[in-house]
Amino acid sequence: IKNTYLPDVKFTSSTDTEVIVQYLALLRKQGKSMVEALEEFKKIAGSKSQWGLVIIDRTAPDTIYTATNGSPLLIGFSAQEDEILVVSERIAFEKHVNCFFPSNDNEVFELKVNEIPQLKEKMRDRLTHITEPQK
Repeated sequence: IKNTYLPDVKFTSSTDTEVIVQYLALLRKQGKSMVEALEEFKKIAGSKSQWGLVIIDRTAPDTIYTATNGSPLLIGFSAQEDEILVVSERIAFEKHVNCFFPSNDNEVFELKVNEIPQLKEKMRDRLTHITEPQK
C-alpha cells in the first residue's frame, strides 16, 4: 500500500497503522465516505492479512467505524442504549454492556448511538446477552 498508493506521503513512523490511516485519509480526500474507504481498504489488504480497525473520524465524532479481518472485534451496547463499546476480548466489557455481537471478517460497521435499537434488531440472531457481571 505504502509504495503503490502513497509514494508521495512523508511518514513519521514505520508502523502499519500509519500506512492504513494515510491510505484512508487519501481516499477521504478523493471524496469517498469512510465506509467506502474501508471497503476499498479491504480489497487491497486482501484476505491473507490480519487487522482490526476501530475509527473515529473527526468529521463525524458521534460515529464509530469498524472493520476486521482475522482479528476479533466485539461490539457491545449498554443497557441504557446510550453507549457503544468495541473491544477485542469479552472480558474488556466488564459491567459496561448487557449485550454484544462479534463482527465477522470483512464486515464494515458505521455505529451511531442514536441507531442502537435498529442495529440490535438487525443483529438479533448474533447477539449474546450478558446476565451476570464479568469476572
